[in-house]
Amino acid sequence: MVAITDYSSESKIGIKALIGLLLCMLFSAGAFAQEDWEDQTGDIEDAEVVIEKNVKIVLPFASRNFEKIAPLPLPTAPTLTYGYQPIGIRISALNPVMRVRTLQDPEIAKLYGNYAKAGFGNFGTPYLEAVLNSKRNKNASFGASIYHLSSSKGPVDGKNSASGTTAANIHGKAISDQVALTGAIDFQRDLVYFYGYPEGTAVLRDSLEQNFNRIKLSAGLESTNASSAFQYQASAFYRSLTDNYSAKEGEFGADLKTDYTLSDKSKIKVGGGLNLISQEDEQLSSKTRSLFRAEGGYEFDYNSVRLYLGAKAAYLNDTLMGLDKLHLYPDVQASYALGSGAEVYGGLTGGIIKNTLGSLSQRNPYLQSNLLVFHSNNELEVYGGLRGKAGSYFGFNAGFSLSNVENMAFFLNGIDPKRFVVAYEPETTIFNFYGEFSANYKESVKSNLRVDIFSYNTELWTVPLHQPGYKISLNNRFNIYDKIRLTTDIYVLGGLETIDATQPANSQVVALDDIIDISAQVEYLFSKQFSFFTLLNNVTGTEYQRYFNYPSRGFQVIVGATYSF
Repeated sequence: MVAITDYSSESKIGIKALIGLLLCMLFSAGAFAQEDWEDQTGDIEDAEVVIEKNVKIVLPFASRNFEKIAPLPLPTAPTLTYGYQPIGIRISALNPVMRVRTLQDPEIAKLYGNYAKAGFGNFGTPYLEAVLNSKRNKNASFGASIYHLSSSKGPVDGKNSASGTTAANIHGKAISDQVALTGAIDFQRDLVYFYGYPEGTAVLRDSLEQNFNRIKLSAGLESTNASSAFQYQASAFYRSLTDNYSAKEGEFGADLKTDYTLSDKSKIKVGGGLNLISQEDEQLSSKTRSLFRAEGGYEFDYNSVRLYLGAKAAYLNDTLMGLDKLHLYPDVQASYALGSGAEVYGGLTGGIIKNTLGSLSQRNPYLQSNLLVFHSNNELEVYGGLRGKAGSYFGFNAGFSLSNVENMAFFLNGIDPKRFVVAYEPETTIFNFYGEFSANYKESVKSNLRVDIFSYNTELWTVPLHQPGYKISLNNRFNIYDKIRLTTDIYVLGGLETIDATQPANSQVVALDDIIDISAQVEYLFSKQFSFFTLLNNVTGTEYQRYFNYPSRGFQVIVGATYSF
């Protein structure tokens, strides 16, 4: 047991001395314990520790000697000496070659503007067509074409109903910055036989043959400067016609159309034309028929309205049934744009309908000789309708027209049932209602459907001779993967009537059967230059009659090939 005796407060021991004493005791006790570790029993002996507070420990001052270290000498920077040796460098003149990276022009696709087409079909039908055109040239273009289609047999007595057409054309065009000059030569020969005789009639084939030789020379001049306010288009032609008998016809014609732009919304239009027609035949002395035409008006746009206010005049020397020589007509056209690309349109007009032996023989080649030809006069015509687009691929047009025509030309079988005369109707009122719908999808599908309904009111003839009561046409074009081209055409004519004039005392109305003509062409392209085609005509095989006593050929097929170059 350790007893700690505190003697008197007079003795004071420093805290540092006390701590030092305790540490010495602890270290000494530990040392002794380690030496006698094994002999000790672990008991703490009794001891007495006397702490005197009043003891003052005084330590003597110790002297310390501080010897200053001499500073190290500073290093001396060496003296540097620089020397410069001039070096002569000669650099050649720098002439860099600048190569500007430009966009490469797209490769122009090769143009196959020329082709030859040939085939053969039943009824002894050879077919040939060839077209030659100049390649790309902004200053000039020219070309030529030839066409032949004939059949050595027909629906009546084989060769007695043969037919054929041969045509050729040469044309050219020169273009400058201000004007373009055009010219063309056309030739066409049409061969037919008068096979409209009663069945079993004995005839001489040579007496049935009829052909028309048509030659036309034409030239034109037109402005090409689109920025000019004054625009014009002038043309002139000479046409001649001869047949297998003694008929001859010549015609000189000239036309002029001009317009002068006053502003971006208005312009003035002025035009006119002249036709001089000479005709002679075995029993007709030479006669010149003249027709002079003039027209003009003012056109302007106002918001959604486009309006043309004009007039027409015609002077002619035809005197059939008291036809006046001078005729005046209104010429008014108006349209109003609706939303979605549609517009309402209408107008009031009229004019001379030019009739020539050439135009009538193209409508009906089975005409009799020594035929008297006169113009018709469309005294007044009113029309109107709605047209436009439905989306990007569809278009439509529906409307009506009502006109009154003097001396309208109809066809009527004469005393000789094989030949037709031109039967003129003094007054004919014609009403026409029509509707048209078209669909186009890129170059893959093109389709057009049109329906016309006609109504005639005549004075002299009880029926409108050989005029249809309705007409339907459906035309389709398909391009399948640029490999197969399919074309289909459907024509329907109904309500055809005429008069059987072979027995004047017993003349009666004859209703002709409706005409349904379906044709198709399939062309397979082996390459861009070579293709194979099959042409089908009158698929139903019906020998319909467009003109009384003249049945058509039945089912026809032509097979051939086309080469483009």
